[in-house]
Amino acid sequence: MHGIDGIQLHQDVFHKMHNLRYIKFYYSQLSGKEGNSLLSQQDLKSLPGELSYFHWEYCPLKSLPPNFTPEKLVELRLPDSNFEQLWDKEQNVANLRVIDLRNCKNLTRIPDLSRALNIEELEFSGCINLTDLPCMIHLKFLENLCLKDCPVTKFPEIPRTLKTLNLSGTRIEEVPSSIQCLNRLASLHMSCTRIHNLPDSVVKMDSLKIICLSHCPNIIHFPNVSENIEDLNLAYTQIEEVPLSIGCLSKLSLLDMSGTRIGNLPSTIGNLDSLKAIHLCHCLNITQFPNVSKTVEILLLDNTPIEEIPLSIALLRGLSKLSMSDCTRIKSLPSSIFQLKFLRQLCLQGCSNLEIFPEILETMQCLSQLAFFKRLSIKASPILNEHITCVHHRRNLNVLSVILSSSFLKFHTLSTLDLSGSNIVKIPMSIRQLPNLISLYLKCCKSLIFLPELPPSLRNLNAHDCTSLELVLSGRQFWENSSLVHMLFSNCFNLDQDVVDNIVANAQLRSQCIVKEWVKERSLGFYEMITENIFDRVVACSEISERFEYQCRDSSITIKLCPDWKSDRFLCFVPSVVVNFENNPKDIDVKIVCEIQLKTICNDCHNFISRWTLPLYYDEPIFFESNNMIIWFGKNMFRKDEHYEEALFEFYITAGEDGKCADHMKVEKCGVHVFYVDAKCSINGNVKSKKNSSSDEEEGKQALKHLESSYGISAYLPCTQDDVNGCSPNMIQFQSNSPIDPNRLSLKSSFNSLDFGGSTDREDINFNNGHDKPTIRRCRSFNFNDEDEPEQKMLKHLHFF
Repeated sequence: MHGIDGIQLHQDVFHKMHNLRYIKFYYSQLSGKEGNSLLSQQDLKSLPGELSYFHWEYCPLKSLPPNFTPEKLVELRLPDSNFEQLWDKEQNVANLRVIDLRNCKNLTRIPDLSRALNIEELEFSGCINLTDLPCMIHLKFLENLCLKDCPVTKFPEIPRTLKTLNLSGTRIEEVPSSIQCLNRLASLHMSCTRIHNLPDSVVKMDSLKIICLSHCPNIIHFPNVSENIEDLNLAYTQIEEVPLSIGCLSKLSLLDMSGTRIGNLPSTIGNLDSLKAIHLCHCLNITQFPNVSKTVEILLLDNTPIEEIPLSIALLRGLSKLSMSDCTRIKSLPSSIFQLKFLRQLCLQGCSNLEIFPEILETMQCLSQLAFFKRLSIKASPILNEHITCVHHRRNLNVLSVILSSSFLKFHTLSTLDLSGSNIVKIPMSIRQLPNLISLYLKCCKSLIFLPELPPSLRNLNAHDCTSLELVLSGRQFWENSSLVHMLFSNCFNLDQDVVDNIVANAQLRSQCIVKEWVKERSLGFYEMITENIFDRVVACSEISERFEYQCRDSSITIKLCPDWKSDRFLCFVPSVVVNFENNPKDIDVKIVCEIQLKTICNDCHNFISRWTLPLYYDEPIFFESNNMIIWFGKNMFRKDEHYEEALFEFYITAGEDGKCADHMKVEKCGVHVFYVDAKCSINGNVKSKKNSSSDEEEGKQALKHLESSYGISAYLPCTQDDVNGCSPNMIQFQSNSPIDPNRLSLKSSFNSLDFGGSTDREDINFNNGHDKPTIRRCRSFNFNDEDEPEQKMLKHLHFF
């Protein structure tokens, strides 16, 4: 049972379930239910005698019921629970294979296991009050023992059959020489302990493959280990020298010496043909680029005083990742770096003295990430190749010739472009020819004045705090893009009003397309999982856009709706708020909460909540200033219309992990855009007859909206081309009146590639147009047949991101 709400179990709930064999209560990582008790009282009177699998996360019990006989129990998993002990007397647990009591912080002792002869796994990590251990030598089948972060002080008595032993974070100070008797041990973890070193007898343990001694401050010498060792982690110990004998570890695959006092590596390390990864980050005594084997694939040298990368780096043919972040003494990269054909990641964050970047030829077809975060001052660079998919630049980048040149056309696979914090003034017009660009980050580019036409593939646009930005010169293809997920123009206080109008129009278009697509999939028998927040738009603005037909200069608004007994439809909302963030003391985890109450004509009330969360830039929060308008759309913003006649919206702001109301920030204005979508959608994909398609095609050629900016830049909203998909941007028509009235938003009748049943022309009369005479609009309505409902239902997950 997963994510249960509102269910309480009686203490006798299992009393008559004699044959029950499987019990599992668990919570997903995102459910937020941790600690919620399912029991009406804090005890349980009985458990089924036939029980073989018992899994209960956050179980409130202090012990198992005294009358429970676990002789048929095979797996017992009770992580994060309240247990102090399992049972207080000897039990027949001959069938028991697994005990998992990790993070049971009240557990003081391990139960009597004298009869648990078949036990294979014992998991007690995070049991911070478990100090005493029983003798376990008799457990002949025990293979895995984890005592991580348990305050035990003595090395446990364990059988020779053990394969993995985790004693990290314990208070053990010495490893006995008898450890060599564990002739099957393959993995030994003793990080964050007080041990001084491993005994010399470890060298005889041929089965030992993994040793982790990281963060052991008392280890000062490189340990003697078996030649069969594969992974050796000695990071953040006090070791000062790597011996020449390391060349004998012929099977060594990973060596982690990060944060140690070692100097340059011995030359014998170049003989280790099995070595794949070397971690030497924060080794402040390493001044030379290590002479490593040609087989090395990962080389991490962050924050070392290395001054030069040799030309011989070209010999590392298999190198896939080279990280030299914060290597402040490096001034240039060798030209031979282009010979690394399999290099995927090149990380140079914080290399503040790097001035020259060499030419990267097209032979580097695997390079996917080139990171230049922080204070990089590249002065010259030729073109990069066409296979790079991720380029980052950030903070005080003096010259962006690395990527911003005519060679932009070569970046066919570029998916992420991050220029945040740079002093860039102009982005080349050729950016529109990047067919795979998904994310564009321009955060804090304070000199940027305008954006050129952007590619329609874009889904995330972050122009936060671009204080000089005025124009977005993109044409109709970009603004018709219904795939845009996040669009941030927060703190862009010089943004032209036409750009603001286009952003709002795009948001309303996106919401329409989302609901139409969802309804279409639903009619085909697919049941989709909708994310909490589907998209958002943020723009520096002190007024709610006129496109939101319902507005209020307060934090709440009540809307009168038009119930329709004859229609089967969905009621949809797009909320918008203006928030003054001037008094925001840099709170983290700021949320705007929208509480919605829908009232039916029978006075039934249905309540929903939607939340918008302050966005992050990678792991950093983004802070807004002054007034910003936020628009978002989530899964609770469209509901099956149950003849609602009134909708109440109330907005407020919370901050911090506790979710308390933030009194220092207030929703000053709010607005809501309302529209309906027919709940019935054709499931017949047949092409319509030619006599209908010709008139539809002619009607589809009409432009829906054209905005002429004061700068002579034309920006178009959806129009023209028909689309075979049920939800295409060109299906939606923006007009000037209320969306409740069909004059505001309507469906175009250019569905010449789909059969939506019979269609009839009708005339709608609008008396609320501000004129004395009514406006007559001819449009087309569609008739749907209930007979088209599919007989079979299918399960499908559909995400809108």
